[in-house]
Amino acid sequence: IRDGGGQVVLSGAFSNYKAPLAKAGTNARGLAEIEVEKVGTSLKQEIEVDVENLPPSVSLKLVVDSKEVATFLTSSAGKRTMKFTRKDPSS
Repeated sequence: IRDGGGQVVLSGAFSNYKAPLAKAGTNARGLAEIEVEKVGTSLKQEIEVDVENLPPSVSLKLVVDSKEVATFLTSSAGKRTMKFTRKDPSS
């Protein structure tokens, strides 16, 4: 997770489709989960993210493998739960 200036506010690595998110020296934390499945002739990719203890009411970016996936706004309590789904035609 990065802020508008590109600074990392949470990071993690996927293992068994889950990535605990944290940043040393802060109490910010979260969890990202990824799921990939074939639905008919399409490939469905889903990422669920749950974060807390981030700055309140700020715009942040979800970045996976150096690619921006989405932009989101934290709540007034510095939390957000979200799900992003993408379907691609299979090759």
